[in-house]
Amino acid sequence: MVITGMGVLSSLGNEIDSFFNNIKNGKSGISPIESFDTSNHSVKIAGEVKINLEDFFPKKDLNRIDRFSAFALIAAEEAIKILDDMRRLEDAGAFGAEVECVADDALEEIKKHTSLVINSLGSGSSGDVIFLFFEDICGETGNPPGKMPKHAKSWGDGKAIREKLDQERRNAIKGFKEDVVAGNFPSEDYTVSMLPGEKDKLIEELDKI
Repeated sequence: MVITGMGVLSSLGNEIDSFFNNIKNGKSGISPIESFDTSNHSVKIAGEVKINLEDFFPKKDLNRIDRFSAFALIAAEEAIKILDDMRRLEDAGAFGAEVECVADDALEEIKKHTSLVINSLGSGSSGDVIFLFFEDICGETGNPPGKMPKHAKSWGDGKAIREKLDQERRNAIKGFKEDVVAGNFPSEDYTVSMLPGEKDKLIEELDKI
């Protein structure tokens, strides 16, 4: 079972699907500011989170908390949902779970309330097991900046070795094709021939069929 901490409140969307779709489609999150009057400000646009906080809090509570505190409370609620997922796993008899991309400090506190053995992938050092993909460890997933996830680190340059191996493979396949087309392969050095008399015997037997 994998528990992910993926959640988002942003100017590009407040759910993962809409957020990633908007990024993929090149949508800008910049728009006219709506959360306060900009009449006395020269800047009228911003990357503003478009969210109706009344979907999360009673209206009377919103009179007592500021917008950014509301965001923090929403994030805390998401962390509680992660613990709820863990407890359901415990009830089902699970002994462990993989936790992906949950904030390190959040997992540190959540873990105090679960008996599950936690595999941490991109969730900091609070897990019982620190997990990372073999390809990331060996540096096979891309060493240039920005090509690897934030949580991944490489201790090798497997990508360069793989690229060299891929080139060797391309060269070898090209050489194989050229020799086959030219009739140079397979030559007698790479084939098995019948012993003297065996071919005549085979032809004799085939003629009887």
